[in-house]
Amino acid sequence: MLEGKFEYQGIPFSKVERCNVEPQRGTNVGEFLDKSESIDKMRGSYRVIYKLDTKFMKFATSSKSPYSKDNDRFRREIIKQIKIRIYIKKKDQSNNKIRIEQINQELLQQQRHIEAYNQEIEEVENSRKTTEALIDHYTTDLENQKTRF
Repeated sequence: MLEGKFEYQGIPFSKVERCNVEPQRGTNVGEFLDKSESIDKMRGSYRVIYKLDTKFMKFATSSKSPYSKDNDRFRREIIKQIKIRIYIKKKDQSNNKIRIEQINQELLQQQRHIEAYNQEIEEVENSRKTTEALIDHYTTDLENQKTRF
């Protein structure tokens, strides 16, 4: 048995496709014998541990094989050939449009609140200016009255 592992953590996906190992130099790799999969498409998580039939490794250990002295190297080469395709979901435009409209409504509401607060601030500033003007007027009147008497 030849074991390998593949993990994907990313954006949500719609489909996972496993491609079998291509035969090399007269070897017959065959199908995956056993695999343990964990798939969560919505969270974008995929994990697989697979086992391959090693009958084809007779060639690898023969004297004609370039890998005869290094079985680990041969295993690494085979594992590199295993391809797993993950298809990313196409974005749902209608849901996106609805969500954009909701966000725009929320932004308009917040903008109205901000405008109301700005108006209150302007009113307070105007009343403060009026109060300061009245205070200045009364203080000058008091000073004028003191100077008369």
